[in-house]
Amino acid sequence: MKAFINTLMIALALFFGVVLSLLVPVSLKDRLSKWVGPLLKINMIGLGFGLGAGDFSAIEPRYIGLVFLGAALTGSVGWILWRYLNIKSVVAGLIVVGTAICGGSAIAAVAPVVKAKTQDIVVALAAVFLLNSVAMVLFPMVGHMIGLPQSLFGIWAGIAIHDTSSVIGAAGLFGDASLKIAVIIKAIRVLLIIPVVIGLSLYTTKKASWRGMPWFLWLFIGAVLLNFEIASPIFPMIYLWSKKLTILPIFLMGLSFSMSDLRHAGVKPFVYAGILWLLVSASILGLILI
Repeated sequence: MKAFINTLMIALALFFGVVLSLLVPVSLKDRLSKWVGPLLKINMIGLGFGLGAGDFSAIEPRYIGLVFLGAALTGSVGWILWRYLNIKSVVAGLIVVGTAICGGSAIAAVAPVVKAKTQDIVVALAAVFLLNSVAMVLFPMVGHMIGLPQSLFGIWAGIAIHDTSSVIGAAGLFGDASLKIAVIIKAIRVLLIIPVVIGLSLYTTKKASWRGMPWFLWLFIGAVLLNFEIASPIFPMIYLWSKKLTILPIFLMGLSFSMSDLRHAGVKPFVYAGILWLLVSASILGLILI
C-alpha cells in the first residue's frame, strides 16, 4: 500500500506540473523551472548521508562493470540509430550523452563544449524529460511484475534511467534498499561525465576543459565519507528529508513542459531517444537477470 501511495504521489506531482505548465505564464514557469537543477543537486547530496559501507559492499563488481557497458552500448546503438534515422548529429549526440550518463545534467555539461544551439538543447532536454516521466512510473511496475529483488532493481534503475531525480523517484518507490543502491550506481555513472567532457573538449578545441563538471558529485562523495566516519543522529534525518522532498523537483520538471518546443522539434528526435532508451534498458535488464 505504501509503494502504491508513493507511486500515486509521484504521478500526481508530474501530472499537476504538466497541467500547470499549460496554464501559468511563461515568465513564471521559466523562473520556477530554474530551481529544478539546484534542488536535484541538493537532493543528491542529502541522500549521501544515508549511505554506509554496508550499502557499497552489497554491490557486486560485475554490476559496476555494467555501468560502463551500458554507456558503451548506448553510444554504439545511438550511432547506428543516428545513421538510420538521419537526424541532426548534434541533437543525436546530446541525447546519447543524456541517456548514457545523467540526462539533463550531462546535456547541459556537454552542450557548450560541442557548441550546441539553444534549439538543439531544448529538443534533447524535451526528449529526455518525457522518457524520465515514463520511467518513474514504468520501471517500478515492471520491477514488481517480474519480481525483481530490491538490489537488482536499484542497479537497473541506476543504469537505465536518465536523470538523477527520476532514478531517485523510481528506486524510492520500489524500496529503501533499492534507493540506496540506485543512488550509488547513479553516482558512479555520473562520474563518466568527466572523461566525456574532457574528451569532447580535446576533440573540438584541442584543449581539455573542466567546464560543466558536476560539483555536487564531490559534495555527495563527501557526505558519504562523513557518514562512514561519524555516527551522527542528524545524518539519517537529512537522508529521510532528502528522500521526501524528491517530489518537489519532480513537480517542477512537469512545470517545465512546453508544447511549443515539442511541435517545433518534430517527431524524429523523440523516436530516436525512445528507441535508444528502450533497447538499452531491455539489454541491461537482460544482463542483470543472467
